[in-house]
Amino acid sequence: MVALTLWLLAAIETAAAEPPGYLSKSPAPCVACLADAQKAAAIFTADEWLRLERGRIVKHPGRRDANSDSLARAEAAAGLIPHAPERVWSVLTDFEKWPSFMPHITSTEITHRNGSRQWVRQIYSVLFMEMQHTTIYRLDPGLGRLDWELDLSQKRDIRSSRGNWELYARDSGQSTLVRYIADIDAGRPVPGFVEKMLTGQSIGALFASLRGELDLRYGEPASPAGK
Repeated sequence: MVALTLWLLAAIETAAAEPPGYLSKSPAPCVACLADAQKAAAIFTADEWLRLERGRIVKHPGRRDANSDSLARAEAAAGLIPHAPERVWSVLTDFEKWPSFMPHITSTEITHRNGSRQWVRQIYSVLFMEMQHTTIYRLDPGLGRLDWELDLSQKRDIRSSRGNWELYARDSGQSTLVRYIADIDAGRPVPGFVEKMLTGQSIGALFASLRGELDLRYGEPASPAGK
C-alpha cells in the first residue's frame, strides 16, 4: 500500500512538472501537401505557363445553358502567387476579414461551424445593388481545397453559387498555383453589367485583391510572379 501511494505521488509530481500543452495534438497536415501539383500543372499549355509566370491570370470561358433564361455560368481561372500555400490558405479562409479586401463583399459573419464546414453569412454589393446569402464552406487544408455552395435554407438573392479554390505548391513551396472555379446561377435575367460583375470581370479583381492582402500581411516577395 505504501509503495502504491509513493508511486501515485511520483506520478502526480511528474505530471505537474510537465510544461503546459505537453499532451500535444497531432499537427495539422501541411497546406496542399496532398494535392497533385504535377497533374494540376499539366492542365496548362506552355504558352499559358509563360503567362502565369509573368503574373497574368489565365481564364477559361464560361458556359451558358441555351435552354434557360437564367444566368448559369461556370468560370475558371488560375494565377501564380509568390507566397507559400500556408500563407495563401490563411488569408483565403479568414472569412471575417474578407470585407477588407475581397471585391464586392461588405459584411461577413460566421454563423455556424461543424467539422470541416463553416457557414458564413455574406452581404455584398454590385454597384448599387445590395444582395446577401449564406455560403457553406468546406475546408480541406491537406488538399489545399476550399469548396463552397449556398445554404438553400437561408435567404438568398441568387438561385445558386458553388465552386472551389484549389492551391498547389510551386517552386519548392515558395509560391502557389491558385485555381478558382465558380458556377453561378442568378435564377433570373439580370442586366449585362451585373452579369459581368458576378462572373468574368470580377476574376481579375479577385486575384489582385488576394495578392494584395498577402503582400500587406507578409510583405511583398522579391519574385516577379503575380506582378
